Amino acid sequence: SHSFDETSMLPIPRHQMIDTTYNIGHSYHSETINDVAWVKKCGAEPIYLLSGSNDCSVKLLEFRNDTFASAKELPPHESCVRGVCTSSHPATNTSLLVTCGGKLTMECYLLDHSSADMDASVTALCSYRTTGSKATIDHRMNAVRSVPLPSNENYHFVVSGDSEGNLHVVMVSELPKDRKTTIGEILKGNGRPVLCLELLTYNGFL
Repeated sequence: SHSFDETSMLPIPRHQMIDTTYNIGHSYHSETINDVAWVKKCGAEPIYLLSGSNDCSVKLLEFRNDTFASAKELPPHESCVRGVCTSSHPATNTSLLVTCGGKLTMECYLLDHSSADMDASVTALCSYRTTGSKATIDHRMNAVRSVPLPSNENYHFVVSGDSEGNLHVVMVSELPKDRKTTIGEILKGNGRPVLCLELLTYNGFL
């Protein structure tokens, strides 16, 4: 991990301020950032920011005491990272992290909020791969969302949309498994890219 403590709050000349709102930027990625997601547990600190970029990298930034304190880089994708998301069960102290991108890939990780060591707080759960014809660099997961399953505190329901209009549905368990790859169901679309999606739960229904 790399510390950003010394550069996280740079002095801003007064003439650059507009009322009380101003921005401070850091170059965490070398190319366009396509998606970000806040990762937090109710009332807990630190909170984290998960980000994915065209530079194929995924980063988890620790936000503590009103500043980004450190960063952890997760294993890079083979192609661009188009979407990231997170979900957590209220009764647990963990969060599911999901990233997706080129070649129809999804990567799933588990973040342990109780761990004091950021490097040890994230473990790999599984990788989603499609079966049949091999995906090319032109096939992309453009968006992904996940929600915890109310019926089982160990599982999350994950859906991603791809560049051919399909939805990829997979159940991801927080429990470690010997097999590190998983497959799911593909709901065929109309060939037009899925650019965004959202999952909503109400009274136990999704």
